[in-house]
Amino acid sequence: MAVTDEIVGNITEKPKAAMTFLVIFVLGLIALILILLASPENLDGCDFELNCSVCCPCDCDDKVIQTPVNTSTVKQNQTSGKELQAAYLKVVDDCLAKQGPMGIEICTKGKAQDDYAAWCRKENGVFGPQGMMGLPNCNLPATDSGKNCTDGTECDSGTCIAPDGAKSGQTNLVGTCNDWMTIVGCYTYLDNGESIEICVD
Repeated sequence: MAVTDEIVGNITEKPKAAMTFLVIFVLGLIALILILLASPENLDGCDFELNCSVCCPCDCDDKVIQTPVNTSTVKQNQTSGKELQAAYLKVVDDCLAKQGPMGIEICTKGKAQDDYAAWCRKENGVFGPQGMMGLPNCNLPATDSGKNCTDGTECDSGTCIAPDGAKSGQTNLVGTCNDWMTIVGCYTYLDNGESIEICVD
């Protein structure tokens, strides 16, 4: 009887040991998979050794895992006003070549103008008709508005406005830098201290 009990005991103990080993093995395998999935190299498109500064705002030496930066948004924000203006004016020029001068209202509508106008207003500029044709364009405030000057080369806008009442041909005058980057119409400006009247469309 004792021998039979020993045999039965051995038979029942072996499946328990096998089951315990299997559970430990499966748990270990799951832990290994989780570790591999959490490694920096598995972040989509993010090689921390070579490209950490693009992937995330982290310290590359510490390899801190953070949410990757959307690089397309960064590139979009870096689009300059000159690029937007050039794209807008090209669309307008191509349209006017087909429509003629009377098509100014048709040719200045669309995404190119909307993008340029949005950028202009974001930079505290004024977007609206300029000149005799009334072409909508951006006029930005000058950074040195009102600064004393004797020549346009001293101004951010390139225009030094003569003092009130100055007549063309007067010399040794001191004026002020224009308030805006673009100026149209008739006005008196200074060229090396000399006042000159001009009309610009």
